[in-house]
Amino acid sequence: KLEMTGGSRINTTTATSGHGGNVTVNARDSISMSGETGSFAPEPLFSLGGIQPSGIYTKTIGGNCSGTCGDAGNISITTGSLTLDSGGQINSGTSTSGHGGEITIHATDTISLSGTLSDGSPVGVLSRTIGTTPDAGSGGNVAISVGQSVTISNGASVSSSSTGPGNTGNIQINAGNQFAMTNSTVTTEANHASGGSIKINASKGKVSADSIKGKVEFER
Repeated sequence: KLEMTGGSRINTTTATSGHGGNVTVNARDSISMSGETGSFAPEPLFSLGGIQPSGIYTKTIGGNCSGTCGDAGNISITTGSLTLDSGGQINSGTSTSGHGGEITIHATDTISLSGTLSDGSPVGVLSRTIGTTPDAGSGGNVAISVGQSVTISNGASVSSSSTGPGNTGNIQINAGNQFAMTNSTVTTEANHASGGSIKINASKGKVSADSIKGKVEFER
């Protein structure tokens, strides 16, 4: 098991032309992430900010790049079940010319995402590119696969977003037998670039969703 609570984080960042470190987690039974803290002073490298959720983060933030900045590290998770409650995130992003990291999650049983942070930000799986220069890097893709079901509720989100010229990543969800969303979102959105595609597969066709935004394709 892996349990992360109260602002616990696994965090890799690159500020140079070198790539950020990958994060690989193998937990046979379960992974859970919840809770946040504001007890650490904000600092520039990991950009913790005033609210620090529990979770796994990879970033490329630039500042010391010779040529193209390095890509953020990839996140790879293999487990039985994954649960993200209020205060938990899996997040890869870029604010430079480097690419955001790929996020790949495989659960043999279930994935459950539920709740928000204290500032209203969503719990969930997030890929972001916020670079403002013309060579801003694209966001990483998000790939989720489960054996039984995916449940997203109470403000949680799976999202790929871009606020600058960098393109967003794609979202692929293979939801096993059932995909269910309540008061939550699956979104790809871009303010000044190309938005990624969203593909959702539920092998037995049980799909319940209240807010999916982007280029959406349902598969069986």
